[in-house]
Amino acid sequence: MINVIKGPDFNLKLLRMEESKVKEVEKEVDFIVEEIRTKGDLALHNFSLKFDNYDSKKYGFKISVPEIDLSNDFATAIKVMIERVKNYYIHEYKNSWFYKDGESILGQLIVPVDSVLLYVPGGKASYPSTVVMGLIPAMIAGVKNLYVTTPPSKREDRNLLYTLRLLGIKELYLLGGAHAISAFAYGTESIPKVDMIIGPGNLYVALAKKRVFGDVNIDGIFGPSEILVWINYRGKDLNLRKIVCDFLAQLEHSPYDRGWMILPEELLDKVMGLIKEEVEGSGRGDILKEAIKNSFLIIEEDEERAINLINQIAPEHLEIIDFSGERHIPYIKNAGAIFINHSSIFGDFIAGPSHILPTGGSAKFSSGLSVNSFLKRISFVKLSAKEQKILAEYGSIIAREEGFHMHEKSLRNYKEE
Repeated sequence: MINVIKGPDFNLKLLRMEESKVKEVEKEVDFIVEEIRTKGDLALHNFSLKFDNYDSKKYGFKISVPEIDLSNDFATAIKVMIERVKNYYIHEYKNSWFYKDGESILGQLIVPVDSVLLYVPGGKASYPSTVVMGLIPAMIAGVKNLYVTTPPSKREDRNLLYTLRLLGIKELYLLGGAHAISAFAYGTESIPKVDMIIGPGNLYVALAKKRVFGDVNIDGIFGPSEILVWINYRGKDLNLRKIVCDFLAQLEHSPYDRGWMILPEELLDKVMGLIKEEVEGSGRGDILKEAIKNSFLIIEEDEERAINLINQIAPEHLEIIDFSGERHIPYIKNAGAIFINHSSIFGDFIAGPSHILPTGGSAKFSSGLSVNSFLKRISFVKLSAKEQKILAEYGSIIAREEGFHMHEKSLRNYKEE
């Protein structure tokens, strides 16, 4: 059953995943990465057979995305989603900028990375929404080469294929897990090396991204889904069942998902009863039963302490139930995305911002996927002859004091011209 704790007893140690499990998987991931890096396609074939029961020698590592004719409600809904995500991220794009300083010109070139891999998870669920959330910000940024991979079990997912076609993706790679991440990080005889890898995944995918970071850029090390719901309202119209459904919705992805609900003590028994009812009636009850073991109901009625807890946890999704919830925004510093008086699931599918968000407390120092994730900033400097002479004097002094002889000499050459 779900854990219950009082606010003052909350400790950051409660957020840690079992270290022995992580270390065990890290060893496996290290082996997979090194095998792929050194042996290329041969290792990739072997891991595809081992983990996906897929014979890549017989069927290949990729397929052409077929034309799919869908005229159902999903086709309509995904088109609405695409337009909303485009409309959101088009506001974020920034052009290169320059300014004149006397006769000199300085500025910043905004340049997209050249190639990106989107990893789309496998499992029992279908993830066309991840395709939209991952690819559209990259497209708006101007990324030239976009690749998509997913475990082979998804090769006949019509909704996924339809969405890829809508976005102009003509090939789909059939690779999953740590071996997929490794292959695109280093390249093989059949797999292109990319500049950046994005997308959610299981613990193996997250640790593989962590392992290859530095050889390739990543969007973040995203683990299991997270939700924090703060109930700061006691009105008669408070719909606890709806709030519990919001809470559990983010816990049905995997048994490792985690949730926190901050609430007044008077609501505790009612909420616990509703959680039990909804879990027992869910089609993904087995997953939810495991996920709530990782989750907490936190009894806290003081607003300042509640906000402090939120900033400590730094949840992926934060749902605030409060008649005037916006008043708390200036004080919330750490969260992947904030939702006021409605479900975070709007953000998963249809609101606009990407649902690829920081987890595991990483919202303290990172952000969700965006157009900026794909943009590099290159400084531009063109000094006038006059400025070169003036600045050479000051720069050479600093170089001298820092002990860099050739730096000093380089600048003095411009001073003396």
